[in-house]
Amino acid sequence: MKKEIVLQSVMIFLSVFLGIMAGNWNQNRQDHQRTKNFIKNLIVEFESNKSKIEKSIPYHTKLESVGDSLFNNLSKAELSKPLMEIGGFSMVKQWKGLGLAPGENSVFQSGNYGGIFENIPIELLTKISKLKFYQDEYHRFSQSIGDKLLNINAETKLIDFAILIEILGSDMKNLEIGMVKAYQEVIDLMKTTKID
Repeated sequence: MKKEIVLQSVMIFLSVFLGIMAGNWNQNRQDHQRTKNFIKNLIVEFESNKSKIEKSIPYHTKLESVGDSLFNNLSKAELSKPLMEIGGFSMVKQWKGLGLAPGENSVFQSGNYGGIFENIPIELLTKISKLKFYQDEYHRFSQSIGDKLLNINAETKLIDFAILIEILGSDMKNLEIGMVKAYQEVIDLMKTTKID
């Protein structure tokens, strides 16, 4: 009788233990699959953002030469004239607006809120965080330039507009070049990193 009770106790213990192990294994498998799916979707999001930014760089490169041309070819008196008095934005034939590339962020945010990042290797997580910082800076910088553009009025001088073009043509372009490089680096790392 005592042997049967011990045997039953061992069987119950093993059943519970194996049930817990199976549950943990299943949860780990599901977490692993969620992380792999997240990485795949994040690659698509980052590739899309990178492509948009790559398309902005040539326009900002043109604006850089336009800004240089304005400063090199116009006198101080001409640069001091009100922008609207000399034709407004249309005086710059290449002007097509800010030419900014708003990036998508929904997959990244879903991973952040869904706790996926805890399953990502630290090296990859560090690179993704750096890229997120770049994205946030691009957004803040874009907003700042957009605000300056919205504040253009009848008193705005040509020099103020030329400075805005210079910023878009140099600072924004350089930020975009850095972002494209960072996107590619993170995309390559995501494609080669094993998720355990």
